[in-house]
Amino acid sequence: MGSIRQKQINAIKQMLNLNQPITKLTPSEPVWKVLIYDKTGQDIISPLFSVKELRELGVTLFVQLHSDRDPIPEVPAIYFCSPSDENLVRISQDFQKGVYDFYHLNFISPITRQKLEDLASAAIVTNSVANIQKVYDQYVNYISLEDDMCILKHQKSDNISYYAINKGDIKDTEMDNILDSIVDSLFSVFVTLGTVPIIRSPKGNAAELVSKKLDKKLRENLFDARNNLFHADAQSGNFNFQRPLLIILDRNIDMATPLHHTWTYQALAHDLLSLSLNRVIIEESTASGGVRAKNRSCELDSNDKFWATYKGSPFPTVAEAIQEELEQYKTSEEDVKKLKSSMGIDGESDIAMSLVTDNTAKITSAVNSLPQLLEKKRLIDMHTSVATAVLNSIKHRKLDTFFELEEKIMSKTQGIEKQVFDLICDPDAGNPEDKLRLFIIFYICTSHISETELNKYENALTDAGCDLYALKYIKRWKSYTKLASNPNHYEGAGTRTVSMFSKLVSQGSSFVMEGVKNLVVKRHNLPVTRIVDHLMELKNSQEMEEYHYLDPKQLKSTEIPKNRSPFQDAFVFIIGGGNYIEYQNLVDYAKLLFRLEQPHGTGEIYIAWQKGSGNYLATTGVDYMVNLFDRYGQIKDRIRLPGLCSGFEWDNEGDLLGIISQTPQVIIWDANTMKKITIDVGFKDTPTCLIWAKNLPVLAIGTSRGNVSIYDHNSSKRIPVIGKHTKRITCGAWNNDNLLALGSEDKTISISNIEADTLRVITLRAEPSEVQFSEMKVDERLNAGQNTVSVI
Repeated sequence: MGSIRQKQINAIKQMLNLNQPITKLTPSEPVWKVLIYDKTGQDIISPLFSVKELRELGVTLFVQLHSDRDPIPEVPAIYFCSPSDENLVRISQDFQKGVYDFYHLNFISPITRQKLEDLASAAIVTNSVANIQKVYDQYVNYISLEDDMCILKHQKSDNISYYAINKGDIKDTEMDNILDSIVDSLFSVFVTLGTVPIIRSPKGNAAELVSKKLDKKLRENLFDARNNLFHADAQSGNFNFQRPLLIILDRNIDMATPLHHTWTYQALAHDLLSLSLNRVIIEESTASGGVRAKNRSCELDSNDKFWATYKGSPFPTVAEAIQEELEQYKTSEEDVKKLKSSMGIDGESDIAMSLVTDNTAKITSAVNSLPQLLEKKRLIDMHTSVATAVLNSIKHRKLDTFFELEEKIMSKTQGIEKQVFDLICDPDAGNPEDKLRLFIIFYICTSHISETELNKYENALTDAGCDLYALKYIKRWKSYTKLASNPNHYEGAGTRTVSMFSKLVSQGSSFVMEGVKNLVVKRHNLPVTRIVDHLMELKNSQEMEEYHYLDPKQLKSTEIPKNRSPFQDAFVFIIGGGNYIEYQNLVDYAKLLFRLEQPHGTGEIYIAWQKGSGNYLATTGVDYMVNLFDRYGQIKDRIRLPGLCSGFEWDNEGDLLGIISQTPQVIIWDANTMKKITIDVGFKDTPTCLIWAKNLPVLAIGTSRGNVSIYDHNSSKRIPVIGKHTKRITCGAWNNDNLLALGSEDKTISISNIEADTLRVITLRAEPSEVQFSEMKVDERLNAGQNTVSVI
């Protein structure tokens, strides 16, 4: 299905190519054009394209629609904006002034027929009909922040906020406008993706209203043969099991998590530094003379490898990673300096002269690595600034203490009332908002608080400067929800504190993160993730029976599910706002392909992923069985063994799985035909290890009495060799030249060729537990071969 972010990038690239598909035949030199956008269009484009990337797409100038603009003749003007009355008036004024000669109008969401007619009338009046080249509905009314995450609005986001939806005096017309806006954006997401989802939502709240409106909108478009926006998906049929699941939830299912102080890098940047559109503004230290230094803007997106790797990591891990990155950079920089010094190069002007010496390759490599080093240094400096700002907030507000205590609250730790009260009363801990967040979480997760105790906490909050308006709402909310009678709704992970972090580097100097706990958090599924797991895996539960099942592709609307197989893809939308804590929890959950619950009964299980494609997982345990699962946890084959499995291994291509048990036989399962064959080892003794060759489907089987058998799967030829070792063969390895090294309990290593001829025997001081071939380069000009045997 592809990345939601990449799909939106492709759609906008085509728009910037004057709505012509970009193919291999597209000229490499783009048509120069002007891009005019409103604030919504700017928010959409900003996280997707840098200024450099826009230039490469031919955009020579990009300006706000409502700014003062000078006429630019003979250049195409691409308008990218919402079809609002205000925007249409300004476009009509541009027609009247003749600002551009060629107009390409692209509306972020569909323009109504009435507005289109009004725009056409303005074009006729201003005699600019011939100047309008095309008018397009782009259906990109959402903002992609990650490959797998988007938001609906940035500008005027309060219009669809939790408060806007749940305020007591909301009018029906206001609610309809909010729901229509949400439906419009969700519809745009799936138009861009080109797929029709199956919709699940709980009953009796705003999520139900949105799901039904979206189902109706999708259904009307699907059955409109003239304007169907899902032609490609429609051809796949009504019951395509690869369709995604859209889960629409209401924020009220979990009010504690959005208030929870977090501990991961991306969520901390959002909570403490107001991460917005993948950008944070760092307030630099005050310069000398009392003049404040210029603030620093930091772009945090997927192009930054450090950010992509550590954004979901606990902050202590990030701090240590920054330190390691800086040390690696210093080492690389020092290597370049040493190389220049050894060659007598004092300045950059001497480099050209050195290129004619015998050290051409070395200095060329060093010079070529400089841009990468400079970029690495820039990223290290940027993340040092971001992490330092985060750290300062953590230390100043004691946020590690808040996080740890909230985790205990959500994991139902008993006897923490005094800790909560003491932290609220601590004048050095947090700000009023931090304390109010802590108490609301405590109030939500505690089944009962007496009126006396509640008054005590409220007085403490008031003394701490907290506005209790939000708490009053939560009281009403809790009385209306079933949460009070469901104390196990939240399952916090709990924390444990390990040794203090080492250090974080700040502008070239290091300092100890004194006073900040290095908290290690056990992974757990938040309420949203648990609901997603149940719906994707089609698990039976009373709670899930309360969810609507809507399939816009079905001719007749019905709540009876047609899909009985687990879903592979899901989109989760939370009305009232999600957060980075829930996003990261879902990302971590998605990394878990599937869960096996006692596939072999009790006891330990052993697994082996198929090499290459990784489409199959082999498992075994105490039940004399080897199970083969696909990537989605579906059982594909079961192999019954005559005894306990003592080893299995995939060949280098991942086509064949060799299995040995407590009998003198080897079972080989073919992943292409899904059939097995049984091979006699050639001895009566038990196989103890099996090793596939690296380049050929050749299998070496060692036995309990030191014998070995070589089996060629292509020719079905078997070479049994008695007495290769005097005791049990425990380990082995092949190299790229088809030499076989075997280790034995007789404290020797044997080296043999593919015909099982012994070439050399090496005596060891102890029994080997592992054998590997390794490379050792003696001369840079020579290709290294696997000519060294390493033994553990």
